[in-house]
Amino acid sequence: MKSLYNALTKNDVGPSHKLIWKSKVPQKIKIFIWLLTNNVVLTKDNLIRRKWSGSPVCQFCDQNETVGHLFFTCPIVKVIWAVIARVVWANNIPTSLAQYWNWCDRWLPAGERYHMWGVSAICWAIWKGRNKACFDGVVIKNPIEILCHAGALMRFWTGHHEWMEKQ
Repeated sequence: MKSLYNALTKNDVGPSHKLIWKSKVPQKIKIFIWLLTNNVVLTKDNLIRRKWSGSPVCQFCDQNETVGHLFFTCPIVKVIWAVIARVVWANNIPTSLAQYWNWCDRWLPAGERYHMWGVSAICWAIWKGRNKACFDGVVIKNPIEILCHAGALMRFWTGHHEWMEKQ
């Protein structure tokens, strides 16, 4: 495991990379967020670059799917970020993962230890919702479904983390 970690992180720079690998989320989510940070999550634009011949259209709207679009600028996802912004009294929403860190520093300055946890749950829930729509034909009826999934993940990870610390 240590050699995998070293291979994945040897060229990493910036404050978010340390946050990813030290965060209290499951390992597969850390890897997913690392892929997201490096813009290599297998969104449709990245699949097309690998000679995939499917439709480039987002599962939630009629625009082409990219990492930035799927996780931050898709109209459905913007609703999710807008709800979160409302909860933290923010008057804007992040439009990229890089901007998310500054957004959190501005609107949640005392909650730094939760920044990675929150973005991990939100982005993983978006990814899972997208995959359900893409592979299972399950249509997301309301963006709040994704937000509820993110909340459930955070609750589960909290319980899992507390259990792990007791061991």
